[in-house]
Amino acid sequence: MNVSGDVDNFSSFGIMGYQGKQGNILYIFYEADQLTIRNMALQGSILAPDADVTFNSGLLTAP
Repeated sequence: MNVSGDVDNFSSFGIMGYQGKQGNILYIFYEADQLTIRNMALQGSILAPDADVTFNSGLLTAP
């Protein structure tokens, strides 16, 4: 999943995979300088190569 924008905020929702495919999800924040994650439930992996990432609370389940 490609996500554009230089500042991103993921908060208060969940994203789950489909039929056991959650390990195949890659969230790509290709323009982000800052990424804040709070109160989230995510399955997959996050790629934000140029971002300062803050993970306040939640659950990240990676493959």
